[in-house]
Amino acid sequence: MKNKLMHAVVSVIVFVGLSVVLLGLTWQPRVRAAAVGEHEVGEETEHGQEEGGNEAGESMSMDELRRTSCEHNVPIIDCDECRYEAGVAKISPQTAEGLVETWSVRTESQATQRLTLTGEVQLDLTRVAQIASAGAGRVEEVRRNLGEKVAADDVVAVVQSSEFGQAQASFLEARSRLDLARRTFDREKQLHESKISSQADYLTARSELASAEASVAAARKHLQLFGWNGERIESLVSADSDAAFGQLAITSPIAGTVIEQNVVRGQLVETRDMLYRVADLSRVWVWCDLYESDLAVLHERIASGAGVQAELHAGAFPQTAFHGTLDLIGSEVDRQTRMLKVRVIVDNPDGRLKPGMFVRVVLGLGGEQAVVRVPASSVLSDAGRHFVFTRLTDELWARRDVTVGSAQDGFVEVLQGLSDGDVVASRGAFMFKSEILKEKMGAGCAH
Repeated sequence: MKNKLMHAVVSVIVFVGLSVVLLGLTWQPRVRAAAVGEHEVGEETEHGQEEGGNEAGESMSMDELRRTSCEHNVPIIDCDECRYEAGVAKISPQTAEGLVETWSVRTESQATQRLTLTGEVQLDLTRVAQIASAGAGRVEEVRRNLGEKVAADDVVAVVQSSEFGQAQASFLEARSRLDLARRTFDREKQLHESKISSQADYLTARSELASAEASVAAARKHLQLFGWNGERIESLVSADSDAAFGQLAITSPIAGTVIEQNVVRGQLVETRDMLYRVADLSRVWVWCDLYESDLAVLHERIASGAGVQAELHAGAFPQTAFHGTLDLIGSEVDRQTRMLKVRVIVDNPDGRLKPGMFVRVVLGLGGEQAVVRVPASSVLSDAGRHFVFTRLTDELWARRDVTVGSAQDGFVEVLQGLSDGDVVASRGAFMFKSEILKEKMGAGCAH
């Protein structure tokens, strides 16, 4: 009996000793705050660490994080062992380059009453030109190809045209006749004034001069039909070489992009053939389908001269909102669909909207509210809580808890947690989350 009691006492002593040693190995001191009061950080629970670190630290500003010290008596964001407890990740700019994209937070105005339509991007017909040859002939040069940019009056092709050559020859012949008729008239006028020649000879010379002048005017008009102006026409008379005779330069009347090309070198072309189509894509039209039942509210606005502001979203660019103005309502309703067309004019300076694209158009019809939206890829979640990573410095990114609202078109409305001027990670945010979790799964202060 005495031996059993002794064994029990020894077992208890060993168990207590092992428990104390285990507790000493696993216990981690709590992070302490240099500032007291509302910034004082409480002791972490094991469950709290698993969910993402110090809640207070996650919402602290840069100044607050600078004032908050860890147990190593340095600002917590500068401590490689404790930084994760404040929800701060550190990644060098070289590593982040190409992997991280940012989004600048700004407050936007959004209409409270909205109408959503589906539309198709089309060319602005006021900025489109079809280019044909003014004379039939053979293509000698092709100077612009599909997809290339052109400026107004740029030569896109050169056609060797017999019709153009005949027009040039007719003008030169008419000018020669005019020079002769003018000299003859001057001579007959002097003779008539000196009573040497008859009045009939004088009148004949004057008639010939008038006829020659009319021929030159007609020949000049003929050349103008080929796109030549007065200066170029007059230069034809003084040209010493006939190397360019009959070569008709085809020019673009507008600046834009070659969106269609139907010509190759050596091709025989007629005046009815469309050789190029050039379009200025910096502005496009979007034609939308509108239900007859939604016509009233738009008709009143258009009739009053007030344009309706529109926001467009394309599937190819989910994080970009394009802006335009609805300025035209179609004149008739489709008999079968009971819809009519409305037009939205959209500036497209970088050419991202392509003709033929389908887009979703949101029309603002009244009322305004301030909203903050960020790309959906910026918002992460952990244990039912939503957060983003905001940039503190070039190397440091801090977790910021947010309250989110509705999500649409690749964006999420943020109700609380962000302010104008904040910069969030729109791509690569998961890398920062992984960095924090990696630190938590084995790092930290254990002294």
